[in-house]
Amino acid sequence: MARPVKWTTRLYEIRQRVLDSKIETWDRQAIENLFDVRRVTAQNLMRAIGELSNVAGAHLTSRSSLLDFLNHVLAADDMDAAVRTRIDTAAAAPSQKKGLRLPVPDELRAVRLRDLSRHIKIAPGLLTIEGADAFEILAHLAVLARALDNDLDSFVMAWNRAPLPSRVSPPDMDLMWAELEAMEHSRPGMH
Repeated sequence: MARPVKWTTRLYEIRQRVLDSKIETWDRQAIENLFDVRRVTAQNLMRAIGELSNVAGAHLTSRSSLLDFLNHVLAADDMDAAVRTRIDTAAAAPSQKKGLRLPVPDELRAVRLRDLSRHIKIAPGLLTIEGADAFEILAHLAVLARALDNDLDSFVMAWNRAPLPSRVSPPDMDLMWAELEAMEHSRPGMH
């Protein structure tokens, strides 16, 4: 027979503490304190809670994920079994593959929005990335991400900019060019 999970007897109290708490992101130490468990148990609980984020090497879970987990366990006929099942399922899950690593050449480390290739187009309400294959599109996407990191304000301005209405008709434009040319030719020393 499996050893009982000691904190399930305090599950309603634990859920109320989470509901009353202002903490939105829970780290391992906060889980240790909440459940009154040690480090390894807290790590297992966090995997069972799910939706972990890795921020600067620290694993974090959201308040909503924690409440979903607690509500799931509370709704179970056998709370200890529900906890063990979630922990076992989390332990058996395949490890996440590391993120895609696309090399950004050194000359593009300081890329800004104005430096992007013609394959990346930004217009109000539209972002287009063209490429010969998936890898090329992903490479453009990596450069775009770098540009956004370096020059977010320009992106926001380009995205939100309303197109300027043309106030000059083509015949008026031709007339303006003709007048400018006439003025150029009439200036002294410009023949």
